[in-house]
Amino acid sequence: MDGPTGIARVESYWTAVTRLQGSLLNAKASIRMIKRLLVPAILVSFLFAPSVAGAQAGKAPCGSFKKLPDGKWSVAKIIKIEHLKDSAVLNPGTIITPGMQVAGVNIYEALQKSCH
Repeated sequence: MDGPTGIARVESYWTAVTRLQGSLLNAKASIRMIKRLLVPAILVSFLFAPSVAGAQAGKAPCGSFKKLPDGKWSVAKIIKIEHLKDSAVLNPGTIITPGMQVAGVNIYEALQKSCH
């Protein structure tokens, strides 16, 4: 007779079933872990994502900048400036000087007009 005997087939079947059950339990545990990690990760990304400033609105995001005594502006918190298809991220401490262009926008002029 070729192949495993009846008892060997049953043992082989149960071995396969046991491995499959173990794999399913591992998969369920992995899904639970992914859910536990994914939800906080999404929340953190929203909380720490840079602000987005739309130049089309015509208003500068004044809360992200601080006017310096010499008339220049300093970036107070990280901000993403978007205009048409251009964008740029400004980090805290960046100094905005007269005529400075960011993402195709004269950011100094926009700050001077909108923020006091």
